[in-house]
Amino acid sequence: MLAHHCEQAGLKGEAIGYRRKAAQLAIGRSALTEAEAQLRKGLGLLASLPECPERQHHELRLQIALGLALGGMHGEDVPLQVRPSTGPVYFAQARTKQTDSQP
Repeated sequence: MLAHHCEQAGLKGEAIGYRRKAAQLAIGRSALTEAEAQLRKGLGLLASLPECPERQHHELRLQIALGLALGGMHGEDVPLQVRPSTGPVYFAQARTKQTDSQP
């Protein structure tokens, strides 16, 4: 409910955080379909945020949580059309390159 109100108020970053929190609570109750819905809504909100480290952080956390929820629902047989994107791999590689280039 908080996520919805934040979204309506234009507080997209906060709404994404609340969507992730709602998904975590749903996963804890084994309500994996609900968790998936919250996480996908959170991922949908990312488009309204500018490209920045905060957005990447949100996306990484949402994608990882989505992978956990889908794994719980489908096991290793997660259909390709419902799998999370390659975002976590991309972010991990980008982060590694960034830290490797720093003195």
